[in-house]
Amino acid sequence: MPLYEYKCMDCEHEFEELVGGDEPAPSCPACRSANTVKLISLISAKGIASGCSTCVPSKCSSKFT
Repeated sequence: MPLYEYKCMDCEHEFEELVGGDEPAPSCPACRSANTVKLISLISAKGIASGCSTCVPSKCSSKFT
């Protein structure tokens, strides 16, 4: 099952949950509200996360592994 990020629209708590494809969005663990939405997760490349300014693997000083 994939790990998704959610946000409660009532208390604004953000949390992660393992959810199968057919399962409804989980309730908030902080306030138990069912008013939750799935957040869009962003990925980051190693060069971006480490502050590399070129972000091109062949020219990156952080040497992608």
